[in-house]
Amino acid sequence: MHEIGPGGRAVRGGMAVVPEEADVVRRIFREFAAGHSPRAIAQHLNDDGIPGPSGKP
Repeated sequence: MHEIGPGGRAVRGGMAVVPEEADVVRRIFREFAAGHSPRAIAQHLNDDGIPGPSGKP
């Protein structure tokens, strides 16, 4: 089901905040803005036991 936008057209590719994930997403953006590489950020998340998108470390 798509959200209906202006002119009655379906809006595709929209995003919504998932409250349970918001803190982790903010953390990822903060670390990236601080100059950490994606690989380093993933390692930090793994070190802290935060599961990946599939639910696995």
